[in-house]
Amino acid sequence: MSNPGLYDVFPSDMNVATVARAIGKGIVPTGIQTNYTAPITRLEFAQMAVLFIEYFSGQSIDAFMLANTITPRAAGSFRDTNDPAALAALALGITNGTGSSHFSPDLEITREQAATMLQRLWTVTGLPIANNVPSEIDDLDDASAWAVESINFIRGNAIMADAAEGSFNPLGSFTREQAVVTFDRIW
Repeated sequence: MSNPGLYDVFPSDMNVATVARAIGKGIVPTGIQTNYTAPITRLEFAQMAVLFIEYFSGQSIDAFMLANTITPRAAGSFRDTNDPAALAALALGITNGTGSSHFSPDLEITREQAATMLQRLWTVTGLPIANNVPSEIDDLDDASAWAVESINFIRGNAIMADAAEGSFNPLGSFTREQAVVTFDRIW
């Protein structure tokens, strides 16, 4: 898990209003409302995804899954966590875990992993798709083959900002602040 003493407690000046709005929507778990420059973990991302679905749908995650005939996963699906958000993310297809029945809740996610999970979130919620052709980036070849489609999807739908002009930085860290801004941008 991230070391809280090493990261900025507050969001950057340019994102203060966005973070406040996201907190007001109820899509930011209390546990990540600090240390915004810390990389987000898999569990924190799953928790934020569940809160977003609840906000977007106006239903509890259980009611959303029931309404969409998605079978909840039972405790014990992962060896390393029984967190309801991790189990919901698995049931919804947002994540498949990290292999061998593990979720790896404290593992920090990369930008390409965030892009993949965001595309899956987009699909499960039925959000409208823009299908814009994203601009060229210099480092798409650095991305894992399984992430390229998701990176192009989230960039083409203006879901996630590039790391720098002409660069996505697929293997770079995805911070809590970036996650909050991204989830706020979705809806």
